[in-house]
Amino acid sequence: MEYTYIDPLYDIGFKLLLGRENVSEEVLMNFLNAVFAGDPELSCIVHLRYLNTEHHGDWKEAKGIRYDIMCETGTGHRFIVEMQKAPQENFVKRGIYYVCRGIAEQGFRGINEDELSWEYDVTPVIGVFLCNFHVPTLPYKTLTRARIIDEETSKPVGDLMRMVFIQLPSFEKREEECESEFDQWIYNLKNMGQKQAVAFQNRNDIFRRVANIGRLANLSPEERRDYETEIKYARDTFNQIKFAMKEGLEKGRAEGRAEGRAEGELLGIEKTAKNMKRRGYSVEDIQAITGLDIKRIELL
Repeated sequence: MEYTYIDPLYDIGFKLLLGRENVSEEVLMNFLNAVFAGDPELSCIVHLRYLNTEHHGDWKEAKGIRYDIMCETGTGHRFIVEMQKAPQENFVKRGIYYVCRGIAEQGFRGINEDELSWEYDVTPVIGVFLCNFHVPTLPYKTLTRARIIDEETSKPVGDLMRMVFIQLPSFEKREEECESEFDQWIYNLKNMGQKQAVAFQNRNDIFRRVANIGRLANLSPEERRDYETEIKYARDTFNQIKFAMKEGLEKGRAEGRAEGRAEGELLGIEKTAKNMKRRGYSVEDIQAITGLDIKRIELL
């Protein structure tokens, strides 16, 4: 099947849709305003500029970071926006680390007079982390907001760091059920890579812009080549992982037959399910691959 639009669930598709300088600013602003709708501080973005996404460590051997998208807005905030398609261990910890790095790298490191008088006047950093899987340490819902709070009053302590985690599998609304702009955004991010039309174009001008930017035919030859190369690599990697899981399951079944067919097969399947849970796969995905009952999977 020949697809019409880029798939934003892959890093490169996400960046092409939301992270292209002089192309995607309006789209990214609208997305962020939809995510933070109702928030008086963060839902009124009318200007932003993209920042360098590659950041080196503080010393020669230190590991650097490459964000998917990083921008600074006219509201005086810095946003890190990330898409993660495949399950990843310690995803929440990674998000916290990214935000902390975004704060720390604003600090002065020199010794001139101006820097000696610096008093930690840093720009607040907000992390927006989308994942196409369920994160075991997060509630089973689409949108989770996090910040530093007073444990007794639940009131925020400062505004220096905030995080939003968006779990796409938790969003199950059909197109006709999407009323809010946030719902419309999440629906399109989940589905536009597999559909021949971007939804809600007749209800919201921004999605006509999304359709124009996200159309594969509108990419430059270099962008199209990079996109197709990365998509092929990602799909090959996924198929390799899936094959390894299948092979491990079959091995477990074979070992189970040696000890007692029924009991051994179940042990092999449960072992595979445990490994999948540790890797962050959703209960639904584990059930689909292993055939285990959801209640049994939750008890593993």
